[in-house]
Amino acid sequence: MRGWRDWLFAVILVANAGCGSEPAEAPAEPSAGETVTTESGSASVETPAEVAAGAKFQVGWTGPDGQNDYVTVVDKGAPQGTYTNFVYTREGSPVELTAAETPGEYEVRYVAGETKETLVQAPLTVTEVTAALEAPAEVGEGASFEVSWSGPDNHNDYLTVVEKGAAQGTYASHKYTREGSPLELRAAEAAGEYEVRYVMNQSKRVLASRPLRVTPVEATLTAPADAMVESSIEVVWTGPDNHNDYVTIVESGAPQGTYGDYTYTRDGSPVEVKAPKTPGRYEVRYVMDQSKRILARAPVTVKPLSATLEAPARVQAGESFEVVWTGPNNQRDFIAIAQPAAAATSYESRAYSRAGQPAQLFAPSSPGSYELRYVLEKGNQILKTVPIEVTAPE
Repeated sequence: MRGWRDWLFAVILVANAGCGSEPAEAPAEPSAGETVTTESGSASVETPAEVAAGAKFQVGWTGPDGQNDYVTVVDKGAPQGTYTNFVYTREGSPVELTAAETPGEYEVRYVAGETKETLVQAPLTVTEVTAALEAPAEVGEGASFEVSWSGPDNHNDYLTVVEKGAAQGTYASHKYTREGSPLELRAAEAAGEYEVRYVMNQSKRVLASRPLRVTPVEATLTAPADAMVESSIEVVWTGPDNHNDYVTIVESGAPQGTYGDYTYTRDGSPVEVKAPKTPGRYEVRYVMDQSKRILARAPVTVKPLSATLEAPARVQAGESFEVVWTGPNNQRDFIAIAQPAAAATSYESRAYSRAGQPAQLFAPSSPGSYELRYVLEKGNQILKTVPIEVTAPE
């Protein structure tokens, strides 16, 4: 009997415990770093409770994995069938999604591919992110400059330079944040007021901006007034020397953007450009790479090929003598002494024109009739000859 009474007493205690007691506390809201698992009869999803705007995150799921079933993230309460960023369940579990770039309340959903029915959904809070930029207040037109940044560094986020007040989504020179900090950007090649921006890739939302003043730049050119066709022209220049700026030679008055033979300013000053093969009026130009804007120009008259050679009429065998010359002065042009019937590539002594004035040659050891030659590098063409006698030593 005692055992029966003890059992009844225990039942009464349990019943009374549920009467008039304080209600149980509601489960705490999930916090950052926690996950939320939601299940239905046929599917489940497990997702972080919070993610930063634009960040990638993983979602574990179970479900029928039917044809074209997918997991997506949408605005909280969005109509059934809505989707934005999504991954098909055939990719396996977990899948990787990308959060919206606007903070707020969202839902992760497992959606049946054929019916668009949401089989299960879980809440997701997207939190705000911030960015900061450090850059010069002022740079010259077309100049490269460094920008230090901090920010979320989401996939394909980028820094760019745009005109002050430009519409969201506008971009010009830009670099992806995945390339690290600092990044090197290029200023526009037109003076004015601009801004450097940190831009989120999906929404083109500007997270941070900083003003930038672009100031004017100038250039000068010094080149010979005359040059021979296909000869090398030495050009002394000053200018901004921005990335891929170049010096070129074109017909006088040719449209902006036209170019002939050219050399990048990064090769230093002076640079060499090659004259065209057609005589006429030309100009040497300093050109800015991005805009093809002409910063400076100098006229050059290109004349037909010609050469002159001045030397003693007679020299003694084996002795050194000088030749004063004019000619195109291409890189491998040369002045030589040779037998009159010899090929252009056959000679007794030679000196490259690039060695300067006068050319220093040596007379052959055998007396006789010879000729001085100016020989072009292109095709080994003999441009000019002058006879010279080599006499026996006295």
